[in-house]
Amino acid sequence: MPWKETCPMDERLKFIGDCLKNEWSLSELCQSASWRISRSSIYL
Repeated sequence: MPWKETCPMDERLKFIGDCLKNEWSLSELCQSASWRISRSSIYL
């Protein structure tokens, strides 16, 4: 199966969509296995 290419804007929109679901706190969402980003990077 080939890799699916995404652009940074698509990834940002997915992250925002996950934030708006209100299933996790922002810290939990950043630390989740699907994102693994630091909280400071989302405030830039």
